[in-house]
Amino acid sequence: MNSGFTCIACRMIFSSNDMQKAHYVSDWHRYNLKRHTVGMPPISLEEYDTKVAVFKTVPEPESSSHFCTPCSKSFSSQNTYDNHCKSKKHVEELNRTKKKGPHQPRKKKTAGSVVGETKEEEKEEKMEVEDNEEGKEETPKEEEEEVDSDSESWHTDYGSDEEGDEDINLNETEALPISSCLFCHKESSSLESSLDHMKTRHDFVIPDRQFCIDKEGLMEYLCLKVGAGRMCVFCPERRAGFPTIDAVQQHMVAKQHCRIDRSAEAMIELADYYDYEALYEDIESKTSGNSDDDGWTLVLPSGAKIGHRSLLRFYRQHLKGVDYDGKKGRLAIEKAKGVYSALAWTGCTGVAAHRVAKDLHFVARVRRRFELRVGVRSNKLFKSQGRYGDN
Repeated sequence: MNSGFTCIACRMIFSSNDMQKAHYVSDWHRYNLKRHTVGMPPISLEEYDTKVAVFKTVPEPESSSHFCTPCSKSFSSQNTYDNHCKSKKHVEELNRTKKKGPHQPRKKKTAGSVVGETKEEEKEEKMEVEDNEEGKEETPKEEEEEVDSDSESWHTDYGSDEEGDEDINLNETEALPISSCLFCHKESSSLESSLDHMKTRHDFVIPDRQFCIDKEGLMEYLCLKVGAGRMCVFCPERRAGFPTIDAVQQHMVAKQHCRIDRSAEAMIELADYYDYEALYEDIESKTSGNSDDDGWTLVLPSGAKIGHRSLLRFYRQHLKGVDYDGKKGRLAIEKAKGVYSALAWTGCTGVAAHRVAKDLHFVARVRRRFELRVGVRSNKLFKSQGRYGDN
């Protein structure tokens, strides 16, 4: 008679509810339930007991862990153990063990130290694997020493600058040839022919050419600035970052920047290539005696201001003017007169040349005073002679 207490997975009928509940928690029921899930028929209790007995008689496989006696380390896989045996640390420990005698086993570890040492062993295993990979492609020691010595000899520290004021390192191998045009891909046979091409094609002229004492050096610097630095010859240095040489050349042509900025701040960058000694006599008589600066802003004789690098964020601000009369147009015309040689050219002693010479002369004086202070402080010229008259 069917009592209503059944198990579909095992195909069993029970006489009471307690027997059914006891069957549901048995291992036999769980086994048949898994077989029913995958679509296999159930097995009887006798067959299940036979399978369990056969499984218990089969010996368990031995642990596949590998132990290194010299290093006192165990590894879970053969590959890890082989990598450890090839490492430098294992070879050094093996040689040390042979010299000192048999390796003494480690003391038993406490439960608190097992976790920390296990993490350290994992890190050491990773480092050993990296040592094996580096060993295949080792660099000779002589080459490494040469690289280190070169890097140390070229390292120069001028102190940390404020934000946005970092040293710019240019690769001279990427500079444009001196006979190449700065604004297009034209290749000339000489520097003079290249300058003639740039003057005819791009209206480019060297400002104050009569006072330029190193024309080739100036052009080499501009070729380095455009080729390696990818900077515009007219734009401020910090705003002229271009990805390619073609990009900076297209920028200079499109913006009509095929010229050198004649402002005092820009000409100071090129001061090493100019000599305005012929105009200094007139400048000395007109220069005011108050040339001391406050340490933050240096006012040039022409009225231009050079600010301290710590105030760079404020000098970078470009505020829109509110004066809409004709002064702005007149200032632009006066600036164009000093920039272009073809517009209102007044010769080598023009207003722009005098203004630049005055500013460069003032900056040179300030620089000489600074170098003198640094030289006296560094050389320590004072020498104590002791007390005279003591016999």
